[in-house]
Amino acid sequence: MENKEFYFTTGELARLTGLSKQLLIFYDKKNFFTATATGSNGYRYYLLSKYFQLKILITLRKMDIPLEEIYQYLQHGNDEFLLSIYKRKLSEYEEQMKQLQKKSQILEKRIHSMERQPHLILNRIFITELEKERRYYRWDIDMSAPVKDRVSHMAAALRPYLQDENCFRDSILGFILPSSSLHEKQPVTTYSFLTHYIPHIPGIKEQAVYTMKPGIYLKVHGYGHYGVIDTETKRTLLDFIERNHMKADDHFMVFPLSQYWMTGQSRWIMTTMIRIDS
Repeated sequence: MENKEFYFTTGELARLTGLSKQLLIFYDKKNFFTATATGSNGYRYYLLSKYFQLKILITLRKMDIPLEEIYQYLQHGNDEFLLSIYKRKLSEYEEQMKQLQKKSQILEKRIHSMERQPHLILNRIFITELEKERRYYRWDIDMSAPVKDRVSHMAAALRPYLQDENCFRDSILGFILPSSSLHEKQPVTTYSFLTHYIPHIPGIKEQAVYTMKPGIYLKVHGYGHYGVIDTETKRTLLDFIERNHMKADDHFMVFPLSQYWMTGQSRWIMTTMIRIDS
């Protein structure tokens, strides 16, 4: 090739930019950043001015702008097109920051929950007031069904949460059990589990919505798993209700404090709540 002083080889351009020779060859093969000429020896040569184009490409790639859009800009040099790229990318970054903020808040809550968990007083009754109703989806589980069917039933209900960023939330919020099970030593035969109430999910019938009513609730922390709470927690709750001549709802709710981690005894710490007639 004549006048080689006006050209960079692939190796020279790689050294000047910090890119690998392989990446430059890839760009050339895909026509994103092509060599000016190819010598008889098969070597690629780039006109000196190509360095400045490559500098633009490197800069825009560091902002995660797709190669196809960078190629179009380098081909046409249209400032309006570049402005539209910047605006769209800024909008994407802003949305990413919102999502990162949500994830940060979730992590903060989980860290707080895990740090306070060892200091919780178990099996002590607290009286609390729920001022606003809470709405969930309710899914009934038949304990007589084969275990695979029960897990499959839960998995089908939770599938919408796993398809997008909903999976970062604590999808299974809790369980509903009949209050009669507080008197029974045997595990309940049926129970329901609750998920976040998210309206307008296709395939969800309106009658599946469950409302946790405002009012006075008894609350107690204790061990449990899935739809089961420990005998000691049951006894504590039942004794308090009977001793104070209270009338309780015909069902109660159990909320695991930690959805995605278990203790060494394969048990969650659960918050049990039951509404009391005032």
